Amino acid sequence: MRGRRSWSTLVAAIALVALVGVVVVDDRPVGGDPVLSSRPERRPGPTRVLLVGDSIGDQYAMEAQDALADRGVEVSMWAVWGKGLLDADLRDGSWFASLVADVDPDVVVLENVGNYNSPEFGDPVADSPEFYAAWDDAVRRDVAIFGSAGATVVVVKGPKSAAEPFASRTPVINALYDQVPGVVLVDGWAALGGEVFDPDLHWADGVHLTEAGAARLADAVVATIDRVLQGGGSFTTGSG
Repeated sequence: MRGRRSWSTLVAAIALVALVGVVVVDDRPVGGDPVLSSRPERRPGPTRVLLVGDSIGDQYAMEAQDALADRGVEVSMWAVWGKGLLDADLRDGSWFASLVADVDPDVVVLENVGNYNSPEFGDPVADSPEFYAAWDDAVRRDVAIFGSAGATVVVVKGPKSAAEPFASRTPVINALYDQVPGVVLVDGWAALGGEVFDPDLHWADGVHLTEAGAARLADAVVATIDRVLQGGGSFTTGSG
């Protein structure tokens, strides 16, 4: 593990930080929101949000799209089941850079619970210190790419799982997300019950979300996007 963060830091107890307060959406024109006015080279048009994720991202995004559209937000989504940040085709960052160039998003929401389905020869062993170091590098690189045109980057901490490897892996991934500087965090762990696994919110596989679980996560993400766009309210930021 690199010198700037010890392995013990990565496996430290996860802070369960609940989203604070009730979000009230006012009637101001979306185009006047602070997050947009801070992007002088912004492409004209409505507020744009890019949702990036895996299967969990796909599930909550399907629930979030209508709520965001009701706010006048244009939503683009790239969520691929089983996709992980260390996959070979994402490793150099060029795919995410192309998404940013195409969408010119004002807000990017990144969700990934730690998929690692197709490591290649020479890649780190799953759940080893080297694996988590590589994941940390990847998420920091991707956050920089997503924010390269001035977008606010939101990172979603994954919910508890009852199935391995995610039962063990997601909490460590979440602890990494806690340390990423300059991002806004959505505490999906807390939003779906924290340490208490609620089977009503998950499929029988112990990982994926029922409609109720997806709605719960979508509500947390949309509430955070509201706060970002309104330039106020309370939200958790990375502390690394």
